[in-house]
Amino acid sequence: MRITIDGLDLNDEKRIGFTLMPSYAASFSSKLLSGTARFVPASDTPMLCVGEVFDVEISQEEISEFEVLRTSAISESVAMRPQANGFIVHGVVSSIEPVSEPPGQQCVVVVAGEAGFFLSRTEIGDIDLSVGDAVRFIAHDVALWDEAI
Repeated sequence: MRITIDGLDLNDEKRIGFTLMPSYAASFSSKLLSGTARFVPASDTPMLCVGEVFDVEISQEEISEFEVLRTSAISESVAMRPQANGFIVHGVVSSIEPVSEPPGQQCVVVVAGEAGFFLSRTEIGDIDLSVGDAVRFIAHDVALWDEAI
């Protein structure tokens, strides 16, 4: 997803991910949405990121309220939750791929417009899914990772 960093709070640094990369509370905008999330810049000078455009990958700490929608016509969207700390996602399952660790695990890719969310079977549970299914969930503690990393 392509975003513009509208603001960055350098005093709100948090290390995230397996490699503990520095992230910052950020306000951002894109064609699809605007809101706040953690931003993980590739740059060693994050203060220069404000006003710049980045291609990012999206991650989340957890999801909740996952459901398959029983309709084939949905409006793909991502919206900030009114009570902060997450985004409401209406999207379509674009692929279901096996991953090597742990054995038997799968990655479910859900797209909503230009945003792609990577969900594990552990997060989704035993719900039967197929490519093309319309789904809804809440993504909590979203981070936007600069693809240049």
